[in-house]
Amino acid sequence: MYGGRKSSAAFLTSAPVRPALSRAEHRVARLAQDGLTNREIAERLGVTPAPSNSI
Repeated sequence: MYGGRKSSAAFLTSAPVRPALSRAEHRVARLAQDGLTNREIAERLGVTPAPSNSI
């Protein structure tokens, strides 16, 4: 170690692990990958798309 910095191996092992996608998230991602719009994805899933100003 130089100057108190961690080695790259130590940095990689201490990084937070990102959880895998849930089934629902995976389905949405697949539909988006297939080129569907948010509205089309919502229709396929039987839900109402959230309005953009609700964030």
